[in-house]
Amino acid sequence: MSNRSAATNYANVVYDGVGKIHFQVPLSCLKTARMFVSFGNASGPVPPFSIAELNNHGSLFATRPKLNDYIGKRSDCSRAPTPCLPPLINGNCTYRSTTPTR
Repeated sequence: MSNRSAATNYANVVYDGVGKIHFQVPLSCLKTARMFVSFGNASGPVPPFSIAELNNHGSLFATRPKLNDYIGKRSDCSRAPTPCLPPLINGNCTYRSTTPTR
């Protein structure tokens, strides 16, 4: 097991809504064999990168989900909020930024 796998200061998953200017930072924050999720492009789209870059940061996984693929049917849409909204409404959802805000 690598030090990165056991370290508590690395994340299991990083959700990035910033995109272009922020792309390399989340990869450095992940534990070995964990997930990078790019869902936004506030600063522009993530530039093309070598798939080997995921290996260089510890055998990472990356995905770019599209909402319609998860709730494309009405039956999917009616179920979708159930697991997501209660933590937000109850205040049980935490957010930790890896970079300082301006």
